[in-house]
Amino acid sequence: MNNHPYWYRLLVSWSKQGKTGLSLPFLIGAKTFINQAHAPSSGDIKNLLTEVLLFEPPSDSLRLKWCRNTFSYVFGITKADDNYEGLSFNKLFFCGDLLREFGDTQLDIIDGRLIAKYSQQVTNETYSIIRGEWQAYNNSDKKFITTSLNLFL
Repeated sequence: MNNHPYWYRLLVSWSKQGKTGLSLPFLIGAKTFINQAHAPSSGDIKNLLTEVLLFEPPSDSLRLKWCRNTFSYVFGITKADDNYEGLSFNKLFFCGDLLREFGDTQLDIIDGRLIAKYSQQVTNETYSIIRGEWQAYNNSDKKFITTSLNLFL
């Protein structure tokens, strides 16, 4: 498992807790948290989306869907045979709610809209939704990241 990307290990850990998924800003913030000298930018969103598209999960599929609890799009792990309304690229599944909001099925347009939607959170380093607002990681978030990735920071 340690040879998988950091974001996939976070998704697996989150999923084992019975939770739906993690937002783009949360996953990008985790990279910044791990590489403390890294200054986040909107380019990190594009890089993460590309990495996710090229990744082959061992047995499951990945999905990007709307989370009603956080009012944001979240990446999650789903069984490869789960049926969702939407669009699939490789083993990444874009759920129908994202396609309805963005009104397009072209990958570069979806990428551009996700970048526009989350670049402010990434550049402001507000990666986590706490009580309905984007904020910096709290201690619980940091503990989740370090525990999930077996880090000793």
